[in-house]
Amino acid sequence: FGVPLEIASNTVVVGWAFRASYNLPTNISQLVIRESRKRRSLSRWDVYEMLEKDSEMRGHGGKSCILRLICEESNTPLDKNNGLFEELLHILFTPRSADNYLGNMDVQEYYKAQDLGKRHNGTCNELFPNCLLTHLDPFTKYSNFLNISVPRN
Repeated sequence: FGVPLEIASNTVVVGWAFRASYNLPTNISQLVIRESRKRRSLSRWDVYEMLEKDSEMRGHGGKSCILRLICEESNTPLDKNNGLFEELLHILFTPRSADNYLGNMDVQEYYKAQDLGKRHNGTCNELFPNCLLTHLDPFTKYSNFLNISVPRN
């Protein structure tokens, strides 16, 4: 996805690419059709887990960064009326907007991070010092560098 920014007579687009690879069968005898496979949708908890692993792999802080991101979103929510991207991020990083959780992941830490964000104004980076960089920090850096105001609720 890309995030376009309009600045006077210039336009800047920031993009983020994801890649995936699949092992495809080389002949028809390898193809097995499994009718018993049940499809499952991707939940916010699955996304949190993937982002944690990515953050850990990059050496940024893993779970601490996702908790900080949730805290920051709770502390200063993105403007949900500004577009689909902001609405999706708001829903994704607001754990209490989920109906329930039926997996084996302990979700109380995420709820606690959301509560901390509501109570502690602007101190999420102090509450989660092990996080060096969240997944949204690059967007914040670009908007601050270009002196663009990011609308908040």
